[in-house]
Amino acid sequence: MSIETQVNMCKEYMTNKYNGCTFEVFEDEGFSGKNTNRPAFQRLLKKAELKQIDIVVCYKVDRIARNTLDFLQTLDLLTSNNISLISISEGFDPTTQIGKMMLTLLASFAEMERANTQDRVRDNMLSLAKKGKWTGGSAPTGYKIAPSGGLALANEGLILDTYEMKYKKHPNAEIISYVYNKYKHKFQNETLSSFLKKPIYVKSSQDVSSFLKNNGYTVLGNEDNIHGYLTYSDKNTKYAVVSNDIVGIVNSDIWVVVNKDIANKNSRGTNRFNKNYWLTKTLVCPICGKTYAGHTKNWSKTYTRKDGSIYKNSNTYHYYMCRDMLRGKLKECTNNKRVNQEYLENKVETYIYMLKDRAEFDSLYSVNVKSNISEIKKLNKILASKEKNIENLIEKLSLLSTDASALVIKKIEEMTNEISNIKNIINELKLEDLNNVKSKNKDSIFNAICCFDKKMSVDEKRQCAMIIFNRIIYEPISDTFEVHFN
Repeated sequence: MSIETQVNMCKEYMTNKYNGCTFEVFEDEGFSGKNTNRPAFQRLLKKAELKQIDIVVCYKVDRIARNTLDFLQTLDLLTSNNISLISISEGFDPTTQIGKMMLTLLASFAEMERANTQDRVRDNMLSLAKKGKWTGGSAPTGYKIAPSGGLALANEGLILDTYEMKYKKHPNAEIISYVYNKYKHKFQNETLSSFLKKPIYVKSSQDVSSFLKNNGYTVLGNEDNIHGYLTYSDKNTKYAVVSNDIVGIVNSDIWVVVNKDIANKNSRGTNRFNKNYWLTKTLVCPICGKTYAGHTKNWSKTYTRKDGSIYKNSNTYHYYMCRDMLRGKLKECTNNKRVNQEYLENKVETYIYMLKDRAEFDSLYSVNVKSNISEIKKLNKILASKEKNIENLIEKLSLLSTDASALVIKKIEEMTNEISNIKNIINELKLEDLNNVKSKNKDSIFNAICCFDKKMSVDEKRQCAMIIFNRIIYEPISDTFEVHFN
C-alpha cells in the first residue's frame, strides 16, 4: 500500500471521528522505520514537546518505530504531553475501551522494561565492583583503558608529582602550572581537588580505610598496602572496594594528609566566588565564552604617622571577572577586566525593570528568535517546479520511442531523488525552527520579569535571572550587553 493511500485513510478516519480537524503530514522519504533519527519524525517529537499537536494518527504502529523499546519511549513522550496515539488498522485508539486497555498494558510494559534494564545494569556493575574490578567509563587521570578493558598506568609521574606538591603545601596555581608545563595536562581548581580525593591512586591501608569510613564510605576488601580503591554507589550507600587489579601509586600517609587538608578547607567554606553574586550563572565573557565569577578581595595597609602612632587603612572590594582568570598563570582569555559588582548588578536590574513594559519585552524578545521561513519558501518553490517538470515528462512518455523513453525515465528518477533530498532538507529546517521556538517560555519569562524586585535575596535574584536569560554577554571595554533570552 502506498504512503499516499495510508495518509488518505488516516485523514478519512479522523475526519469521520472529529469533524473539522486539521492535519499536518510527517513523511520521511528514503528512511527506514528502524531509524528514529528521521528528520520529519524528530520534528513531530519536537512539536509534541511544545504541545503543538493533539493527536498522532498512523496506519500501523510500525510507522512510528520498529522495535518495542523505541515505540514505548515515543508513546511515553506523547502521553506525558497529553497527546493521543491512534493506529487506524490495529484498533489502537485511546478514546475506545479496548484502546485504553492497550495503552495501560503498554505503559506497564514500558515501566517494567525500564526498571528491568536499570536493575540489570546496576546488578552487573555492582557484581564487578564488589570483586574489585574496573566497571568501565572514562579512565582516571594518569591511567588509560587497556586492551583487556581494564586500566593501565599511563603517567605515573603526573600522579606522584601532583600529590607530592600538594603534600608540601604548594598553592594550587603553582601545581596547575607545573603539571601543565611538564605533562601538558590541564587542571583547574575543581578538577585538581577531585583528582586528589580519588582513592584509586593510594595504596590501601587501615589509615586510608578509616578516613574513608569517617567520610561516609563502606569499605570492602582487605587492605594490602599495594592496591588502590574503587568507589561506587548503590542507592544511598557509598562503597570503597580494595581493587584486585589496580596497583596504588601514592603512599597512604601522603594521601591521608592531603585529603584531610582538603576536607578542612572545605569545612571552612570555599564558595566565596559565587554565593553573594547573583549573575554568575548568566553573565558570559565575550572572548572565551566562560561565565563571569564573583570575587571578594580584602585590602589593608598600615602607616606610621610622624608622631609614631600606627594608622591602618582597609577596604573590601567586590567585583566580577572572567572565570578564566581564576586559573592564574594558565589563563588563556585576554579579558582581564574586573567590574564593580554594584555597578554591574544595578545595570542588569535597570534592564530587567525596562522589560516590565510588555511592548518593550515583546520587541526585544522577537529579535532573539531565528527563523528559516524564507529558506523553506525558496525550497518549496524549487520543489513545486521539479514536481511540475516530472508531471510534464510523464505526459510525454507515451509519445516517445523506447530508447527515448529510457532517457526520460532516467531523468525522472534523478529528479525524484532530488525531490526527496529537498524534502529532507525542508524537514530539517522545520525541525531547526521548532528547536528555536521560544513561545512556550515567553509567558514564564515575562512572569519572572514582573516578579523581579531589587529587594529580593541573592538566591531569588539568581533564580529569576536564570529563568529570564539564557546568557548575557557582557563586553567590559564598551560596557555593553548582548542579551539572549531562554
